Amino acid sequence: MIAEEDVQIVTLIDHKRSSKMYRVRYHLDNNRAECSCKMYEREGIPCRHILWVIKEKGLKYLPATYVKTRWTKAAMSMPMFNLGGNLIEDTTKMEAVKKKVGHLWSEIFTCMALNKAAFKRKCSSLC
Repeated sequence: MIAEEDVQIVTLIDHKRSSKMYRVRYHLDNNRAECSCKMYEREGIPCRHILWVIKEKGLKYLPATYVKTRWTKAAMSMPMFNLGGNLIEDTTKMEAVKKKVGHLWSEIFTCMALNKAAFKRKCSSLC
């Protein structure tokens, strides 16, 4: 571990993967870390190297900077845009439509089950 002004640099060696080295820069002022594997920058998910440093620092929770909105329930309440930047539809309206469609399918399957039972009773009384 190397300490600079407000940054600590931690070098991790992964012996399971051909002794590959990773450098994690941990910023003391905002509990933010950057890893040389760049997984967080590429995919938006903290890598195991960052998580290890956060655990070693004694933090019990993942800092809020690592929790992207797309992983929360709030993501569905935001409007969606296509690749051209045009608004697709209000997601709250889409959720309401999905609930209605689900309810309709439930009603259809319930009716089909009742009809099947009635059909079996009618056939057994005729035979």
